[in-house]
Amino acid sequence: MGCRFRTAPPIGELIEAAGGVVAPVKFGSTDIIAAYSRIRGQQRWFWANTQATDPARLRFSLAHELGHAVLHWERIADPVVVDAETEAHHFASAFLMPADEIKRQLNRVTPNLANLTRVATQWQVSVQALVMRAKQVGSLSAAEHAGVWRMLNARGLAKAALVDVHPEPPGVLASLLALHREEHGHDDAAIAEMTGLPLARLQDLMPSLFPIRQTRRLRAV
Repeated sequence: MGCRFRTAPPIGELIEAAGGVVAPVKFGSTDIIAAYSRIRGQQRWFWANTQATDPARLRFSLAHELGHAVLHWERIADPVVVDAETEAHHFASAFLMPADEIKRQLNRVTPNLANLTRVATQWQVSVQALVMRAKQVGSLSAAEHAGVWRMLNARGLAKAALVDVHPEPPGVLASLLALHREEHGHDDAAIAEMTGLPLARLQDLMPSLFPIRQTRRLRAV
């Protein structure tokens, strides 16, 4: 599997261009980076954790959830989807790091930290994800792959964010909300009804987009 990109694909922009909605959500922890679900009808929602501290992981997680949307759309409600997580993971790797381009760039250089970081920066992925992808496409032998991981572990970098990845703020949801509020006159309660989520839940998940309105209290005189 591969895509004909020659530079980092804008994952959030592509999801939204295809009709998906990327929603910035406060999950309450950094354990979940992104998630995917259907709320109403055929609408596809991708939840991006606003508390994620590593943009590279967020990009990969969104691509992983896109893999679920593409590969498992008809099976998403089935609790037994054989190897669904593995399939989505491979989809994300191939989507973000096209095999031909990765092989072309890595086969001509020594797989040291500087070269790996340079290629990972171009594709806006983590060095760790690139190392795994390089082994998948044959740019790193098993021995080279193990050697890179030994080097990363020895330097305490096995889980470090080594690449400056540019965050991709969601662009569609705020515009949709403005359209409903300003053009159609829908209040937040009506919007919550359309999404199928209680307003209080939306306020908890997306406080910047659904602020809690302060009610004015009358004072007896």
